[in-house]
Amino acid sequence: MPLRKLSGKLGPGLTWVIILGLMGGGIMLVAAAYTGMATLAMPGGGNLPLDIDNNPSLNSEIKADAARVARDFRGDGDAVEIFRRELLALYLEAKDKDVVMVFNPGGWGTKSLEDSTGWQSIADGIAAKLEAMGYDLLTLDYHRTEENLLGIMNEISQMARKYGDKAQEMALRVDFLTRHCPDITVILTAESNGLMISDQVMLRLRDNCRVASIGTGPPFWYHCQAEKRVLILNSNGREPDTFSRGDLAAMIRANLGALLGVREPISSEGDVFNIVLAPGHHYNWQYPQVADSISAFLEHNIN
Repeated sequence: MPLRKLSGKLGPGLTWVIILGLMGGGIMLVAAAYTGMATLAMPGGGNLPLDIDNNPSLNSEIKADAARVARDFRGDGDAVEIFRRELLALYLEAKDKDVVMVFNPGGWGTKSLEDSTGWQSIADGIAAKLEAMGYDLLTLDYHRTEENLLGIMNEISQMARKYGDKAQEMALRVDFLTRHCPDITVILTAESNGLMISDQVMLRLRDNCRVASIGTGPPFWYHCQAEKRVLILNSNGREPDTFSRGDLAAMIRANLGALLGVREPISSEGDVFNIVLAPGHHYNWQYPQVADSISAFLEHNIN
């Protein structure tokens, strides 16, 4: 039906509501179908080297397995070849290590570990603890979202679906690594809504005793389900995490106080998406409860 006739039947206001709704739905469908790939990188942004096929450490069996995993997950196209190479690059980088720690950021998933000051201190603390325990550690960043509009919209779509695709992708990486490096331990570390992916990965790999998870400040709307080899902190020991607890009243007070120049009687460290203040949504190795809890978890689960 022509737009003019439709407008005459429904009225211009309702017509525009329908048009905008259709446009919004179309945009979300495009975002959901967007296949911007998550990547693993060295802290500081250096990508894993993908020119690896002639490496003598890669035998025909591991090459064939990487090709199978990539094909089964990605189907066809350039993404299959990239994922295959990433699996092999991860193996080469990690094969001589005892522990691999993967950091999954909060927010939109675009930050690196060095951009997450609280978690950088925690990662340094974990590294020092593991070194004291005699383990050789590899730390990697997980960049799950490309820094563009489609990437952010895809992140919103994934979040609404509990990160099904991204969790499956990460689970395949971890499973591939632990199958071909049976003595290695992988620690999934995450802050805020990045913990949703870790939880979904741990559910998929619940029977893999070489995988553990440490996370801080999960979002209040998500209930973590994985229980084995999991540590979740929803308090830093200094003040309640208002975001993790869903204390919207306290968050509103903090943001209004900041807007009006009025300081809260407690520390207002912590924010969501670098926009909304969330007192208590900040974790640091210098906080005794954080350091003590993680240290005890490592001693119990890494062996």
